[in-house]
Amino acid sequence: MPAISLEQMPQRARARGPDEDWTGITDPVERKRIQCRINQRDYTIRSNCKLTETQQRQLMDQFEEWVLSQRNTGSPRMELLLTLVQFNVVRALLANNTTLGFGLDWCDCDAISPFNSTLRSQTRFSYPSSLRPTPLQRTVAHHPWVDFVPIPALRDNILRQGEDYDDWDLCTDLVEIVNTPSDRMGLVVWGEPSDPREWEMTESFLRKWTWVVRGCEGLFRSTNYWRRLRGEKPLVDPYGVYSTVGGEGRGESWGD
Repeated sequence: MPAISLEQMPQRARARGPDEDWTGITDPVERKRIQCRINQRDYTIRSNCKLTETQQRQLMDQFEEWVLSQRNTGSPRMELLLTLVQFNVVRALLANNTTLGFGLDWCDCDAISPFNSTLRSQTRFSYPSSLRPTPLQRTVAHHPWVDFVPIPALRDNILRQGEDYDDWDLCTDLVEIVNTPSDRMGLVVWGEPSDPREWEMTESFLRKWTWVVRGCEGLFRSTNYWRRLRGEKPLVDPYGVYSTVGGEGRGESWGD
């Protein structure tokens, strides 16, 4: 009989004791209270070594140059290339932040999207169509990082979920630079940050966060376009909304 591998749930990785294990708590208020306590502790730790946006961009540029130099010498290391891919995701989100004009206030753990303000809700936006706020973004209070992903359907899925998920865990899987990027990579961006056709989701992200990409036909289409270029099998929509039959092309710009 084959051995069964038992692994710790990823949600428990940041808990320091049984009192911080929220996975079995059904009361949404209590669950959110514990999540906020863990998130605030992590935020405090990160704040002690926070870089400015300019410093972040300089660090990314230096890292890219070093990785490319390793490639040019004929000795590329796969883990470095994976980390570079994640740097590109962070760079893309920072670029979309600049396009939206949010500034650095979004770095605050308790920041609320400017789209929730009365002034913003009455403004006609000249942003790229993929970044224009949906009705949910204008009415549901949320952290600004959600606004930077150029996939409206994905953003709305997150907002509809309310507090029934660990938002810090999702944000980490999407954009965090971690020690083992291949284990936690969520999205990949290959070109213009505001163009949803340039974005790809990983198979591990689809497995873990299926509800996040529900109805995101454009994301499945763009993902399978990039996978096809690498000779990989297409990802299948578990909800059956998107069919891979005749759907491997990038198509035109879509608004999901």
